[in-house]
Amino acid sequence: MPNKHHKILKYGCLISAIALVLVILAAAWLYSGTLTPGKIKIFQTIPLPMALVNGHPLSMKDFLIRFAAAQKTLAQNNAQQTKPAIVQQLIKEAEVSQLASQREVSVNQKQIDQEYSALSAQTNLEGQANFEGFLQSRGLTENILKNSVIKPELLLNQLQIWFNSQPNLSPQAYQLANSLLGQINSGTSMSALAGQFSQDPTGKSLGGDMGFVQITDLSQELRESVSGLKPGETKIIPGLKGLHIIRLEEQTGNLLHLRGIFLNTNDFNAWLDTQTKNFKVINLLRI
Repeated sequence: MPNKHHKILKYGCLISAIALVLVILAAAWLYSGTLTPGKIKIFQTIPLPMALVNGHPLSMKDFLIRFAAAQKTLAQNNAQQTKPAIVQQLIKEAEVSQLASQREVSVNQKQIDQEYSALSAQTNLEGQANFEGFLQSRGLTENILKNSVIKPELLLNQLQIWFNSQPNLSPQAYQLANSLLGQINSGTSMSALAGQFSQDPTGKSLGGDMGFVQITDLSQELRESVSGLKPGETKIIPGLKGLHIIRLEEQTGNLLHLRGIFLNTNDFNAWLDTQTKNFKVINLLRI
């Protein structure tokens, strides 16, 4: 009897080893070489990962969506050449998403819908009757555009604004901003300060005068902060590219006369690379 159990155990281990080898060979075939229609069908049917970022799987379906869009807009050879770039972009977006979550930075549906509406209004339809037709011509839908394109881009922007809102990450910029704000509140000419300190060439030459603008014409981060200003009030506002010192000179109906000083902050991309350099990435796709 012991010999019989030993043989059963031995055969069981052998079968398991053979099965493991077959799985490895199947995975090697599936994840490497040319992306054939047969492989695409398997990936679309089975929820397999494209890569792992800190143990979190990236959906192969997301890769296929973007690759299909590339095939719609590029020649076949050029579309094939974009595959590594698509993979790296998805990995980078996953890193940003995880980092944003750690910093409690997020994007809500209202922001996504607003960006979609703005994009649909600005896009050259290139002969299509409507924006939905334009998207279909490129292998996209409204849902795909919102979740696979707009949401990752907005999340990256929000993380950058968060970065620019942290005085400890750009101490020199904040030190100068607070000094300038103090001088402005003490009566120093903001026009003169803008001409001397603003790091926006156009604003510098105009003494920071932004003219009369509709609040809806401002970027979202400025729009939300400027809306609460009273005439004569000045505020430091973190933006996408740096710090804005904004003063509401006067308001006429819906028109706001603004004056601003722009200051560069530290390098966001360098900070992002530092924060994600130790992220564990396993790229499974070799096609």
